[in-house]
Amino acid sequence: MSTSDHNVFPATEDEKMRRFAQKHRDQLSRIAGLQAATLAETLTLFSPAELEEAIRLKLVKTFGEAMPFDRLAAQLAGDQVRTLPAYTPHGGEAVYCTTPRVAAAEQSYFDGVKRLAARGDGLPRSKIAHSLHRFAERQESRGRGSDPVMLDCLAYLLGRGQFKILSGPPGAGKSALLRAVAEAYAAYERPTFAAAPTDKAMESLATDLGVPGIRSSGLAEAIGKGTVPAGSLILFDEAGMEGTLTLSEIVTLAERHGIELILAGDHKQIPSAAAGEPMPRTIDMLQRSSDLPHPVVLDNTYRQRSAGDRAAVLSAFRGNGQESVRHFDNAGGLDFRDGEAAVLAAAAEALADAFHGGPQQQPTALMLSLGDETTERANIAARRAFEGRGRLGKSKPVRTAAMIGDSPADRILPLAAGDRIVLTGDILAEKPSGASVTLSAGSLATIRHIGGEAIEIGLDGSKSSRIIRRTDRVGRDCPLPINYGYALDVRTAQGMTTETAIFAVTAKIDGPHYLVGVSRHTDKLRMVVDRDAYGNAAALGEAASLHSAKRMIYDFEPAATP
Repeated sequence: MSTSDHNVFPATEDEKMRRFAQKHRDQLSRIAGLQAATLAETLTLFSPAELEEAIRLKLVKTFGEAMPFDRLAAQLAGDQVRTLPAYTPHGGEAVYCTTPRVAAAEQSYFDGVKRLAARGDGLPRSKIAHSLHRFAERQESRGRGSDPVMLDCLAYLLGRGQFKILSGPPGAGKSALLRAVAEAYAAYERPTFAAAPTDKAMESLATDLGVPGIRSSGLAEAIGKGTVPAGSLILFDEAGMEGTLTLSEIVTLAERHGIELILAGDHKQIPSAAAGEPMPRTIDMLQRSSDLPHPVVLDNTYRQRSAGDRAAVLSAFRGNGQESVRHFDNAGGLDFRDGEAAVLAAAAEALADAFHGGPQQQPTALMLSLGDETTERANIAARRAFEGRGRLGKSKPVRTAAMIGDSPADRILPLAAGDRIVLTGDILAEKPSGASVTLSAGSLATIRHIGGEAIEIGLDGSKSSRIIRRTDRVGRDCPLPINYGYALDVRTAQGMTTETAIFAVTAKIDGPHYLVGVSRHTDKLRMVVDRDAYGNAAALGEAASLHSAKRMIYDFEPAATP
């Protein structure tokens, strides 16, 4: 904010507001600066109007609604905008701003990617040829045939450059390719690590590859401390969920320590909530380059057993939501209900019908919902349906600690044998042998038995039990990071696979959310849609075709100086 001595707030003639601005000058400046920083770290680029509205809302929240803050917010926003880097879309006139920190991070990311992609010769040609042969044999044995695009992609991943990007539709075989890369490098005894933005995705990849795993939010620290040593290979899954600031830091450290980095993910699924959507721009930049290896983007999917379902997923991936919705509607997978309660009740019944017990490599059925609070209600509805079918034992009160939305929820949760649960935080457990083991946040499990001092669970992907202690060493009841796991928010479910998916569409969605929701299943998909959100299949199909890319400076140019 302007700090002129003769008039601290010249934009208003209101004396009361002028005195208010003088009294709170420093606090108002901090508010304006923090709002600009917050917008930059979520949107990358923001308009002056967006900043003005953010400041106005913060003023109301801070000082109450007793005063009209419109003109004050406009003045504070104007003062900020004059000090910030400004950009316009290529060929456009609208002005957008960001902070120097976010602008520098994005530039550093793309510059670092170029330098890394130009380094290193890759594996010897004979080794690459051997890996391609083995991969083709393995694909043939799985009945998938020899996909030339996958073979070209594997050759690219093993070839020159210390930065690679692996992208394609959900179920395209990215995990199989990462396994092949890890196997190829194993002969060279090169330290290899799995990374991902979520505990579940990281744990799944690390287990699949047989290598240590690190969540991407802690990857920079691990490189800096030497936990990931110089010269390592990092296989980074679900990278489309990570934002510019984190990726910029990782790329900078990878370059400094000679680390090879492979980013894998679907560049058309739900992006990070943080600033930027680097993955599609990175693909574009590398493919436009005349001297850097070009990424090979996968173009098929193998997850669904039904050829029609696979085609519908590919239609969604290519932006044709109408065609995708039409297929699932014709296949009897689309159900419209009136209101959220009716949608969740129908979805819960469908989940209970589809679910079967026993040891599971993956959930046999999973409900996908929109938002944490709706997911909480979906879990309650699903548990009620399971209880009504006699699937659960006698409920016992268990003290739990979870996050519901942005709020901590230390509460008593009724749990019973047969309940599906999700771990909301890491937890120390025991194997049947008594050995300790850490279970990662995001793990899904079924409760087998609840005792006074411990809970026995069966983790998805494991036939053996794990024991979670309910009390500490002196017998005090401990809150456990557990919640019901019948339903997951669709964002959390990225990277997961289930036999049957029940997608509860209770609010407006876009193409990325739709793509994740319809691509988790192997056998069957059912969508239950709130008519308040979409009145018919055509309206849903139109929404499923929409994908508004997040703003990045990559698509802009510096604004002309007045």
